[in-house]
Amino acid sequence: MFIETADIVFLRLYDVADEIRLDRLSGNLFSGRLPFRQGLVRVDNQSIDLVRPPSAVELGPQSWVVGGERVEVHLSARFFDFGVISLGATATLKDLDLDQFTDRAVQMSLGPDLDRLFENELRTLMDSVSETLVDRREAARFSEEYTLYVVRKTSEPVTKSDLRELPALIRLIFGEKKPLSRQQAHLALENAFSYTADDLVILNYNNAFLVEEGDYADLRLLLEYANVQLLEARYYDDLLNRRLERLFKDLGETRWGVTSVFSGKMSRIARTAMQLILETELMTDHLTSAVRVTEDVYYAQIYNRALQLFRTKAWLNRMDEKLRAMRETVELLNQEFTSRRAEVLEWIIIILIAVEVVRIFL
Repeated sequence: MFIETADIVFLRLYDVADEIRLDRLSGNLFSGRLPFRQGLVRVDNQSIDLVRPPSAVELGPQSWVVGGERVEVHLSARFFDFGVISLGATATLKDLDLDQFTDRAVQMSLGPDLDRLFENELRTLMDSVSETLVDRREAARFSEEYTLYVVRKTSEPVTKSDLRELPALIRLIFGEKKPLSRQQAHLALENAFSYTADDLVILNYNNAFLVEEGDYADLRLLLEYANVQLLEARYYDDLLNRRLERLFKDLGETRWGVTSVFSGKMSRIARTAMQLILETELMTDHLTSAVRVTEDVYYAQIYNRALQLFRTKAWLNRMDEKLRAMRETVELLNQEFTSRRAEVLEWIIIILIAVEVVRIFL
């Protein structure tokens, strides 16, 4: 099979702040390039609703050296109000057979050159939009990588039924240089979608293969949203772990006694725990409600399968389990605190009665 035109879209998503004020983004921050709110174009908003569409800006062409050869890529950026910046570099390849395209694509995704390109662009962008970042993080500890292989024009159609007969395509999906077994082709078929005879979408954890002659902006945006939700689920899980460790450390350092019962420390710990539970629930609700799917349309199936592949729900379930354990701990803490306080008050009453009795006899 001969590929006449294809795009490779390399995506890097970085968690850079608690929030990005999208309303403060302006052309002055991007050398006159105007950012715009990017929603879905081909999808009916009644079936998939982006509650808070990201702001996007085109950053223009950039040269990038791969294996000693210079490649022109087109850079773009998307700003999500979650505090995530998504950078995209699109390279266009022409006139290659499938094996050549696969080798070239795998080669481009390997090596440090691409990472350096993104890191330099990220630093420049963060300095430019620093006034829009709420609680900026100096270093992005959490990031995600994703790649879209978009075949635009081929010498012959590529359909779902042809997948088993295209071993080079299976190599590309799994990012391997060596041929893979037919079993891997079967696994790839489980995540393959096709709406018409002329299009194809194959999802994987790190990439997606698309056959699309028309505009694929909606698919790219939905897959970016799925990656953003995975990234933020990982960040919130780590944040919850750190806060729980600090909370349990405070509990471990607390000594029960008369002073601790009346000092208010235990009440402060309980309030901190309840505040942590509320904040986490608000954060996860903000995250999970970003994309509202009301109908089982074609793009909704792809989006939901991407979330399933990324195991985003598993991350959120882990957080729910930790919050459930935290609630139980708070309840036990309140019961213990109430019991200890009641015990201390009983002893105080007994002592006061004893003093009065002694005074009477004296």
